[in-house]
Amino acid sequence: VKETTQLSRTLVASEAALIYAEHLRRTPELFGADVLARLRDEGGASAVEYARARRAQALAAWQMERLFEEYDLLIAPCTPMIGARLDDESAKAMARARLSAFTAYFNMAGVPSLSLPCGFSAQGLPIGLQLVAPYGAEAHLLRAAFAYEQATQWSARAPALAV
Repeated sequence: VKETTQLSRTLVASEAALIYAEHLRRTPELFGADVLARLRDEGGASAVEYARARRAQALAAWQMERLFEEYDLLIAPCTPMIGARLDDESAKAMARARLSAFTAYFNMAGVPSLSLPCGFSAQGLPIGLQLVAPYGAEAHLLRAAFAYEQATQWSARAPALAV
């Protein structure tokens, strides 16, 4: 999981650095400090790192194609932990490093996925359910998500917010 997350970050950071290169050069003040730091720090992957990430991306896409020959939809947890309260800076910092652990592989594979609320912790914080569909099956994914929302009331409940 950790390696996949890092490979995915290499791809995202490299592509973001390319897309925003001109804006970073001309108007860096338009970026938030955290985004600006991430674009500058993570956008400098070596050619070897980028090639390794692209190879992993191709393998992930192939693996997903094989998997979806047998299954119509995957259901998985969205994150490895419960979300952090908006007013808990240390918990938010720790969460940022781990939030994409269960989504990075599917993002890298290029398959559609989405997150739905499926419950709440004892502290009233949301718990997410991830649905994943084959490449090109966004309509199928959205129908499944809609059916789940209609069968449950989780999407109607608000999480505990910072005071």
